[in-house]
Amino acid sequence: MSQQILIDALRKQREGALDYAAELETHVHSLKAVLNKAEKAAEGAFSALSHHLPEDELKRVSSSVPGFKEWLDSQEKKPKDSDPSQA
Repeated sequence: MSQQILIDALRKQREGALDYAAELETHVHSLKAVLNKAEKAAEGAFSALSHHLPEDELKRVSSSVPGFKEWLDSQEKKPKDSDPSQA
């Protein structure tokens, strides 16, 4: 009898843990979606900065804005003919 009580308690704990894991997975997917939107917004902002700031300001900004220098470096590595505005 006491074994059955333990088995039932473990089943309930397992079910609760699975429910919690499913809830966490939902939150992870939501956070990934927010992160993707934030990355796109940052890329748009970086692109706008790179097109509107003079070269000396770009250097100053790239040293003070997290991720901007890396973004600029990645843009320099892209082929120049991939720019849709040039077409």
